[in-house]
Amino acid sequence: MTQKARYLAENPVVFISDINGGRLPDRLTDEMVQHSTTCVIVRCMGAIDGEVELTLGATRDVEPREAPEFDGIIDTPNRRLMISGPTSEPIVQADVVDTKTRIRVWRNHPVWPDKVVVGWG
Repeated sequence: MTQKARYLAENPVVFISDINGGRLPDRLTDEMVQHSTTCVIVRCMGAIDGEVELTLGATRDVEPREAPEFDGIIDTPNRRLMISGPTSEPIVQADVVDTKTRIRVWRNHPVWPDKVVVGWG
């Protein structure tokens, strides 16, 4: 089932991880999408400019026509995936089928997107 939410991003980033959180990459850079084995960090539009629309669902249900900006695998030991802000409170979440989950991310703008789509599986 696809989950959608509107989010005011005080810090213009969201995190994709297992429901119990993830470990940030060892070295943070200026890249728009970064990842470790347990977390994906995605830059988005900040609250000063408005809300960000977040979509989380099985890739077959949410996949836009263009290639994803990120395509990789993260650990999901609790089989529950979430998109969260810096406080680690889930904004949207979904049950996944395995302890390692393929994640794909699409953003609608190269720098400050107001739409972030996350497909799993």
